[in-house]
Amino acid sequence: KQLGLDVDSAGGVPEAMSMLENNTYDIIFMDWHIGRESGVELIKIARSTFKVKTPIYVISAVEGAESASVAIEAGAQGFVEKPTEKHKLEMCLKKENLI
Repeated sequence: KQLGLDVDSAGGVPEAMSMLENNTYDIIFMDWHIGRESGVELIKIARSTFKVKTPIYVISAVEGAESASVAIEAGAQGFVEKPTEKHKLEMCLKKENLI
């Protein structure tokens, strides 16, 4: 919201799946863990079941190139390490020509 964008937030995978099915987004930032479930698995579902073409970026405290690789293989455009700072999100938005 600090960047002047509308933001939706899901409390778990079922809610996130409903949001993906019923809404369109310019960009999606998804945590590595959504509640007790995997955000990475949700990316696979978003891409295969809902045919989501929206850029998805994984946000995680799980560091390292291997984690980023897993996210990208699942269908993410990128990986943002926590702590999530404004300039990191801005870089993703700029990459997608959204700001």
